[in-house]
Amino acid sequence: MRRKPDLSKLNYHLKDPNVFLDGAKADSAEKQNDTGNQTLTSDVNINTVDVSNKIAKQPKEQKAYRLPLDLIIALRREAYERTMRSGYRVTETELVEEALKSYLGI
Repeated sequence: MRRKPDLSKLNYHLKDPNVFLDGAKADSAEKQNDTGNQTLTSDVNINTVDVSNKIAKQPKEQKAYRLPLDLIIALRREAYERTMRSGYRVTETELVEEALKSYLGI
């Protein structure tokens, strides 16, 4: 088994951890001074509506489903074809979301 290499012969200077910690204190002091100029993100409503695209942004949650292979392949193919036609990325998630909304009448 090999032993660890001897780094004492290398001529490099170890960084002083206090310099890093002092820099962090300076950053936190700057952030405290700038809080009066910034708006709080907690005041933003999650269900905002983007007027340019008219898409309602809602929080999303992950769900996992087991689907037959033929549905998975068809979904993947449709996402690819729509992406090629539109020039914009169309994800499989968007297709499933669209299909469920039309099925459920939402």
